[in-house]
Amino acid sequence: MLHNFDLVALAVTLPEYDLLPGALGTVLEVYTEPRIAYNVEFGASDGGTMPLVVLDPEQVHKLGR
Repeated sequence: MLHNFDLVALAVTLPEYDLLPGALGTVLEVYTEPRIAYNVEFGASDGGTMPLVVLDPEQVHKLGR
């Protein structure tokens, strides 16, 4: 299970957000009810941020340790 502020990489394409696999993001919130899910903020190529996206565990991979 991921935790707040974990760095993650997207594992799937999210065309509605123009996000491709490998996009880097930070977990901002972990939900456990009604299911495990993660509120992730992704970085934009211009250095800004993208909208927050709620993702299922299989949609992201933790980076680092």
